[in-house]
Amino acid sequence: MPHLSPTLACFQARYEEESVDKLKALKKTIRSKDERIEKLQSKVMELSMSASVFDQDKVSITSFQSGDLVLLCLDEEHGHYVVFTVGNTLHFLHTDCLDNLGLRSRMSTPREPWVLGIITDKEYCIAKKYQNRYRVPMGTKFYRVRAKPWPKDPRLTRENSGQVPSVLGSVGSSPPASLSSTTTTTTSGSTAS
Repeated sequence: MPHLSPTLACFQARYEEESVDKLKALKKTIRSKDERIEKLQSKVMELSMSASVFDQDKVSITSFQSGDLVLLCLDEEHGHYVVFTVGNTLHFLHTDCLDNLGLRSRMSTPREPWVLGIITDKEYCIAKKYQNRYRVPMGTKFYRVRAKPWPKDPRLTRENSGQVPSVLGSVGSSPPASLSSTTTTTTSGSTAS
């Protein structure tokens, strides 16, 4: 059997050499793939950032979270501004936000029919009284939202000494047709009177 020993040694040496070459090739491939992954991750991050900037200019009409751009419309039936929605749940604008959005009615000027705003807070409410400020039936579930002006709204200007922004009537004064419904998810509990 001494005859096989040199042959085995040759095969073993060749096998080890091939294994080392394969290992080097695999390491090179892994390095190349890692670099490609890094480039792709960078591209994904770049695209997601640009997509989030693009999404900030889209008006939400179905679900409303903090940071969402919404259309706030005067709802004559309820006597308050509401978030325009295609859903059934009402979202009333908190009265604390009227001045900041330029929606507080002045004696000589009519109330603005609508404005774009960004949701900053939302609270879940249930009407506890038969007669309440929102003019909804007792037991009605709704949301009360806080909003700030949308900084890209070209109609918002600072008057006089940089006081309350007012919405100029240059863009159309008709509120959107369907103001009777609205939608969202819960945040905190509250009651409305």
